[in-house]
Amino acid sequence: MKKLLLAGLIASVCSGAVVAAEDTESKKEEGVRFTVPVGPFYDPIFDLAGSVIPTFLYETTEGAETSQTSLYGIYGTNGNYVIKANSNNYFGSDSEWLVFGDLTYTYAKLDVMDFLGPNPTVEAEQTSLQFEFAPQYKIFENTYVGPSFFYANTEFERPTMAADNLTLQVIPDKKIMAYGAQITSDFRNNKQTPTDGFYFKGFARNVEAESTNGLDAEMCHFNPLAPCGGPILFTLNGTDEYLNINTDARYYMPVTDSTTVALRQRVEWNGDDAPETIAELNRVANGFTMEIAGRSAVGADVEVRTWITDKIGVVGMAGVAKAVDVLDTGDDSAHFSFGGGLRYMLVPEDKLSMRLDVTYNDQEEDNILVFFNVGENF
Repeated sequence: MKKLLLAGLIASVCSGAVVAAEDTESKKEEGVRFTVPVGPFYDPIFDLAGSVIPTFLYETTEGAETSQTSLYGIYGTNGNYVIKANSNNYFGSDSEWLVFGDLTYTYAKLDVMDFLGPNPTVEAEQTSLQFEFAPQYKIFENTYVGPSFFYANTEFERPTMAADNLTLQVIPDKKIMAYGAQITSDFRNNKQTPTDGFYFKGFARNVEAESTNGLDAEMCHFNPLAPCGGPILFTLNGTDEYLNINTDARYYMPVTDSTTVALRQRVEWNGDDAPETIAELNRVANGFTMEIAGRSAVGADVEVRTWITDKIGVVGMAGVAKAVDVLDTGDDSAHFSFGGGLRYMLVPEDKLSMRLDVTYNDQEEDNILVFFNVGENF
């Protein structure tokens, strides 16, 4: 609760800063609109954090739909941080091409408990680089298809003082390469703040994952009196190859001129050779963390969005998510989240807003989360 109050205090200060900066930092020069929202959020990886999100709106050519590029700088009170660039670009006088790109670098210090032994919790550094790219061509009105690529590289820095922490030693570095096809169909009346229409995105990728540099645990690692050189009892090293299918369907219903009901349903399905903890609840519904996961997952969200004035809006939200095909000790029950949020219109001509949401979920840990970003959740 103390962290939630701190987030609220920072939010009030940051929202004032955004309002004060709007006239000078949201501008239209040669067709480019630019704004720099600043705000807080909270999650278990970053603790209480602040974020700066410079955002650009523009048309690449005359007649093309509006493109958007956002840069993210996020820094947590625990020293963890993220640097990110996300871009959706339309090219051609009739928006014949839709090109999506996302590049994310994450640095995090994580507390690792020794589940495989009696040793104390230690801190380890993790770095992650992710890149996603999807160039798509219009096949008919508002519908695009094309290839889809994803790459991720996650590495751990294992301190020598933590050599006795067996759990940390067996955690591997991991590289993922995925490639396939994607379809995007967007019939929303506005991409930044939709109030009517529907949206669908789906992709199917072949995933190749390689885990290396983790310890191949033998009996001597569990019992110091046992000789080393025997059979491997436990390892997370190895390679996996499996099919990954994701769908994201959204529908928007205007209730009044100022109120909209927004619905979203997401599915992540992975083949039988995928790990049983690859699909986390936060990937299929809002308001959750990585705490609960299965081989696949399904989730849904509903939001009621109301604009009180031309500048200020409020949102009520609820979500449900379920992990599918979990470990024997996993959790395959349905979980729920609910919350509320504030909206402030940053660039009225494009209906680009910033959002600050607070959610509560029924997980065992990290029930209260705070999110800050530009644009709607979906």
